[in-house]
Amino acid sequence: MTLKTTVYRTSQDSAIAPALIKASENGKQAVCVVELKARFDEQRNIEWARALEQAGVHASFRLPRYEDPRQDDARRPTRG
Repeated sequence: MTLKTTVYRTSQDSAIAPALIKASENGKQAVCVVELKARFDEQRNIEWARALEQAGVHASFRLPRYEDPRQDDARRPTRG
């Protein structure tokens, strides 16, 4: 059994990270993509990512795609 998830923003009392850690400690394969730049939650996400790695969870890190200022407005993604 493999657990896979992506974490964008986490709260201090998030149940996701501890569940992945527990699964890894119980011999399950756990994979998590952590968004490092997540509006005001960067430090918390880095701390969770470190804890995940220390517990044996395969943590990958992602930075958001930066917009190319040379793109015209018609092709630029909108934010909602």
